[in-house]
Amino acid sequence: MIANTDQNAPTSSGTSFRNVVSWGRNIGSVYPIYRRRSADGTFIDNPSEFDFNATRPYGGNSNPVGTTELDMLKRNVLTWSLNTFGEVTLPLDLKYKTTFALTGDNTKDFTFYNPNFGDGAGVGGRGTQWRSSFVEYTINHILSYSKAIGQHQIDALGGFEAFNYKYDYMYGQKTNFLALPGYTELDNASTITDLSSQSDRRSLMSYLGQVNYNFMDKYYLSGSFRRDGSSRFHADNRWGNFFSIGGSYRITQEDFMSALPWVNDAKLRASYGTSGNEGLLTSGGGVDYYAYRGLYTSGYSDLGAPGIILDKLENRVLSWEKQAAFNVGIDATIFDRLDVSFDYYSRTSKDLLFNKPLSPSTGFTSVFDNLGAMRNRGVELNVDARIIEGDDFKWSANLNAAHNRNELTELPQETILMGTKQLKVGRSIYDFFIQDFAGVDPSTGLSLWYKDVKDAEGNVVDKVTTSNYNEASRYYVGTALPDLTGGVTNNFAYRNFDLSVFFTYSVGGEILNTDYSNLMHGGDRRGTNWHADILNRWTPENTNTDVPRMGTSQNLNTNANSSRFLVDASYLRLRNVTLGYTLPQNLQDKVGLKNARIFVQGDNLWTLFNTPGLDPEQSIDGITNSRFPTQKTVSVGVRATL
Repeated sequence: MIANTDQNAPTSSGTSFRNVVSWGRNIGSVYPIYRRRSADGTFIDNPSEFDFNATRPYGGNSNPVGTTELDMLKRNVLTWSLNTFGEVTLPLDLKYKTTFALTGDNTKDFTFYNPNFGDGAGVGGRGTQWRSSFVEYTINHILSYSKAIGQHQIDALGGFEAFNYKYDYMYGQKTNFLALPGYTELDNASTITDLSSQSDRRSLMSYLGQVNYNFMDKYYLSGSFRRDGSSRFHADNRWGNFFSIGGSYRITQEDFMSALPWVNDAKLRASYGTSGNEGLLTSGGGVDYYAYRGLYTSGYSDLGAPGIILDKLENRVLSWEKQAAFNVGIDATIFDRLDVSFDYYSRTSKDLLFNKPLSPSTGFTSVFDNLGAMRNRGVELNVDARIIEGDDFKWSANLNAAHNRNELTELPQETILMGTKQLKVGRSIYDFFIQDFAGVDPSTGLSLWYKDVKDAEGNVVDKVTTSNYNEASRYYVGTALPDLTGGVTNNFAYRNFDLSVFFTYSVGGEILNTDYSNLMHGGDRRGTNWHADILNRWTPENTNTDVPRMGTSQNLNTNANSSRFLVDASYLRLRNVTLGYTLPQNLQDKVGLKNARIFVQGDNLWTLFNTPGLDPEQSIDGITNSRFPTQKTVSVGVRATL
């Protein structure tokens, strides 16, 4: 398989001026996109005459609409894969199979910010080129055994698996470009600002075995074991042992179930298993392939001599994060129309791979370590219904729902503060820990927040309000984790026509809407926009409001993080609608086609959500970041088999 993708798209998140969403939301609406005539103030007709007013206090000399044609953000990705296998049948009911999977890609990233306007203007233009490639392969050698003895069926396998990953990249950046149209290659710039390259390696080796047993198609047992070794850990702690065991019982095989003829099939099942996680992310969100090692950063220069500094502390005892999962469930078919599955699960994780905070006096902010434990518990429901099954008209539907709760069960210290979250035993890692907004003081117009009053022993004895944000206490005031998530699908078919309607939903949870809070400042962010809600701000004539007074003093903290900017994350979204028509078979036969179908498809066409201007699907931490909203798309296509 080979695929090639070309992409030319603007920055889609963050607060930089390159992000059209952030810039357009925050810049004062009095500033135009196109230049005005100095005589009468009307806009210049030439669409290339964009306004790049350098004197604007916000976004001066920038205009992402205008620089769209002048700047470039391009990416080309060539992806390829190869999969092959060999299989040999052996005596004694044995079979040997080997598989080989090879995957890779070559990525070219190219950015150019023109020398006259926007982000590159201050340095005479900025160009960046990034070339990266990766190749990974997986090899399996599996010996399997299958034997039926009367009403007994035994299937077993054992094998070996090897995985290898190699990644290489080169990055270069230059400034001071020739101010000529089309001169975007790095050769046209005079100053090297960055030039680096890197290679990464990762490997994983596993030994595995599995046994499945079936008696009378009524009782099922299975067990598995695997031993995994990862290059991310030191040789003394590289290997982890993991297992699983499970069973199921087809209860409808029992005679007493004949009293319930509407239950066509029912199976009870339960399983318990362990697994390991080796993945670690750096503080910047990148992947770390050398988790246990103490690493140095090179490239530093002292009077022209190259130098290195210690960048990451060593931890040779670092090992696998261990996860255990218990699941119990039931599958049933009733009335020959409904297929129902219900599951309860409890998953625990211990020896969590974590960036352990360190005192700044050590010279390091954190070190990778195994610490803490966490539990996720929840239920999942899936229902498939065949509602109408006529000769010409059919209607089927699917409903799924999931509820999950997350809880920290162990930490190396009482609390760990991480931005808007505080890790604490008994709490979720998704709980917001921020100041609790108490409204607006009607006499002064100042924001109020709650504050704990403590006795000499540090016990909370009372709660009062304060207008000093720095004195306000932090509280657990919401969670980014929803109470319920799922989807509903309806499939209709009438003769050669088919229609599918798919909704997704989420109930509960909160979003910290920093996109909105940035627009509710007191006036200290010169040149920026306000939300229309600022019109309801406190004034001597409007004292009954939850919007504080305006003022340029930073001490007012009018838009500081607090429960004031938490919004309900519940939503209902029409995720997909697809209408198709399958060509009559006699027509397909004439042109030599099979399964020929014409369709029109719409994605994300409608959303029910209580907060206008905000996309309800944010990152898992529940914090906005000026992201592009989910796009509405309509597509038309034809699919056929030759």
